[in-house]
Amino acid sequence: MVSFSPAVAALTTERNRQFAFSLACSVGVCVGVLAGLAGGRLPGLLRSLIGSADPNRMALCVAAGIVALAALPAARLRFPVASRVDQKVYPRGRFLAAFLICLGFWSVAVGAFNPFFNAFFAERLRMSVERIGVAFAFSHAGQVVALLSAPLILRWLGQVRGIACMQFATGMALICLALSSSAGAATLSYVGYMSLQYMSEPGVFSMLMSRVAPGERSGASALYLLVTSIGGSIAALAAGGAVVRFGYPSVLAASAVLAAVAALLFRALVGKQACRIDSATSC
Repeated sequence: MVSFSPAVAALTTERNRQFAFSLACSVGVCVGVLAGLAGGRLPGLLRSLIGSADPNRMALCVAAGIVALAALPAARLRFPVASRVDQKVYPRGRFLAAFLICLGFWSVAVGAFNPFFNAFFAERLRMSVERIGVAFAFSHAGQVVALLSAPLILRWLGQVRGIACMQFATGMALICLALSSSAGAATLSYVGYMSLQYMSEPGVFSMLMSRVAPGERSGASALYLLVTSIGGSIAALAAGGAVVRFGYPSVLAASAVLAAVAALLFRALVGKQACRIDSATSC
């Protein structure tokens, strides 16, 4: 994961970077869905074809072979060599500090509900496993549409303003989810929440990779993943106890407030630093 953003950034220019991240993320979602569908049926298929006594192990071997095949085209990629003049592993500066602060709030906001969506649908709305699966499938379809449309929205609103609007809209979707009293309304709210949450990723990845030196992109990507992992872990730990004590609506409302705070901070802090670096059209 650390190498994903630097690799995409190295193979693109600032003009087409948002679209490249949008395409890469949407393809990743689609492949994940297809792999999940195929992986669930693969052990049974192997048992019927070759009569394997341990079809699960054979399925893992097939998966390992697919990963090995994926390494072949990856090995043919050629990346530009970064300049070694005053090169640092981890970037520094006011922009990165502001970016990571906003990212921390955002990670806590979206990390509180995501681990418990199954329990929310099953316990609060009494949805069956099949209906939860339908909601999950529709959320992935919504993510693909959102990711592919993200570059158009970011070009229309500007990068910073567009990301902030997407984050704020994610908070509003959490409010709708908290107020949902039926399975249908909750499903629509969940699809909207997941779609809006992922919609901001191409812009966020593109902004971070464009604002640091090429040699510092791996360090910036590592810091990004570190902050999101810590924020998500803290949110999940706190939300688990809060759900038992206060209920899902209160946790969702608190997450919505944090998402709105993250959006406002992103617009104020990151926007100010970005405007100093780039043209005002990206703000």
